[in-house]
Amino acid sequence: MGVGVVAANRAPAGASFQPHVEGLRGLAALYVVMHHATLQVFGDIGTVGHVLQTVCLFGHYAVPLFIVVSGYCLMLPVTKSPDGRLRGGFRNYLWRRARRILPPYYAAVALVISVLLLIPSLQQPGGTRWDDALPALAPGVVISHLLLIHNFSLQWLAKLDGPMWSVATEWQIYFLMPLLLFIRRRWGWALVIGFGFLVGYGLSIGFLVAGVPGVMAAGPHFLGLFALGMLAAHVAVQPVVPGRSGLDALLRRLAPCLLFGVVFVAIEHKLHFLADRGIPERIVLDSVLGGATAALLLYCAQAAAMGERVLVLRVLEQPRVLALGSMSYSLYLIHDPLFAFQNRAMLALGLGQRMRFWLIVLVGIPLALGIAQLFWLLVERRFTSRPRAAEVAVALP
Repeated sequence: MGVGVVAANRAPAGASFQPHVEGLRGLAALYVVMHHATLQVFGDIGTVGHVLQTVCLFGHYAVPLFIVVSGYCLMLPVTKSPDGRLRGGFRNYLWRRARRILPPYYAAVALVISVLLLIPSLQQPGGTRWDDALPALAPGVVISHLLLIHNFSLQWLAKLDGPMWSVATEWQIYFLMPLLLFIRRRWGWALVIGFGFLVGYGLSIGFLVAGVPGVMAAGPHFLGLFALGMLAAHVAVQPVVPGRSGLDALLRRLAPCLLFGVVFVAIEHKLHFLADRGIPERIVLDSVLGGATAALLLYCAQAAAMGERVLVLRVLEQPRVLALGSMSYSLYLIHDPLFAFQNRAMLALGLGQRMRFWLIVLVGIPLALGIAQLFWLLVERRFTSRPRAAEVAVALP
């Protein structure tokens, strides 16, 4: 039998764990790490340093990718449910999400607080990027982080461990997934997407107009991207039949969408066309990258279902990329304070800007990867049900 015939008669790749999604998550987390590493030092970092800093400037836009991937992954089990409901009901769903997300999150919070208590000098401004995280131990900062509402205020948003704001945003979106599924069962996908974007954009713009930019910065508009990820999962698990020109041709045309989204964001950052016309720039660019991510997920799912080892799948399913994906949450949680502490230590030793920049990039990034691996082994691995990277690699064709 030819590959096409076999693929047409087998279960679509989206019906179970998809290794390429793990790889995509891993590469996105690595880019965020490079983004924060290169932001630690500005000034005299050399031409190559400035080029690297510019290339890594767009770390924020990994967040819409993570949100779309989250909606996609959480929807995949629902697609196998005959009634389109969450397995075990809302309470069990929320318990699974809490067990998966909260223990590593609280462990990371406890780790950062412990370091600050052991080294009190880190609680004082030092003229580095870490100053944005201070005061890190103020009661409002600590309590808001424990309650996962620190994304509601600019006074808490970037404190303690800056990247953690998106964990709070995603946690809050989890509570709305049952509502999105209810809308889908009653009125269909069009209203799900419409509801997600209208409510999300409405809250974002409403808070901005009302003069509450902190809540707008927390990303209510990500609700629409989460819904888009859910829709992508629904489409991805539909049977793919070779020769059916409609869906097959459409998905193949989606492949360049991520590249288009990246180029669009880069150009807009340079020209500020939207911002100059009073349009909230970030929420538009988040949506562009989110849509591009959904397109890429669909393309990968179709290629995997057809048994086609296209370039993007070969890259995303490399064993080392999969290993990176398996610990991506740990890496995301702990990397930024590590760079900040390293920078402060080198500044105390009197090292110059260029030396500090390259030591963070060349030594700090590998060190962060190693510590994240240890954090994953000791903490996160106990609360995840995803296959280990080595097992996934062996299972790949």
